[in-house]
Amino acid sequence: MTFLLRAIVLTCLTVAGWLYIVRQEVHWTEGGEPMAGCEVAEVMDVRTVRLSCGEDERVARLAGLDVPDMAEPGCEVERAHGALGWDRLRVLLEEDDVAVFRVGDVAEDGAVPVRMTVADEDVADRLVREGLAAKAGGGGAVVNWCDRLGALVE
Repeated sequence: MTFLLRAIVLTCLTVAGWLYIVRQEVHWTEGGEPMAGCEVAEVMDVRTVRLSCGEDERVARLAGLDVPDMAEPGCEVERAHGALGWDRLRVLLEEDDVAVFRVGDVAEDGAVPVRMTVADEDVADRLVREGLAAKAGGGGAVVNWCDRLGALVE
């Protein structure tokens, strides 16, 4: 009888473990782990926000994006384009239906990689579609925004 009871408990634990993995895989593959209770407190640049999560504050960065550098741009057109993206992100995140999903490990600078949606639309995809950001390439390739925007490098 003891052997049978152990076998049943072990089977139940195995099934529960597999169900947990399958459920989490949806979060891992379809957009990350929801960060419930977090709200956007400030838009810092085209892809970086400060989140207020209860009494805790975190810096979060939209994952998978390459954006114009506003701090050290290669040309004035890059700086101006970055300002447009920053303004657009602020407008998008003023909506009520903003959801934040953690999609990876904390970066070396402490930023949490996130995916954000507004009314179920991916914010990063929207910025890319509007030409204000680009999908980040693998291998550390960075967009030359001055060339992309057709400006002379100063």
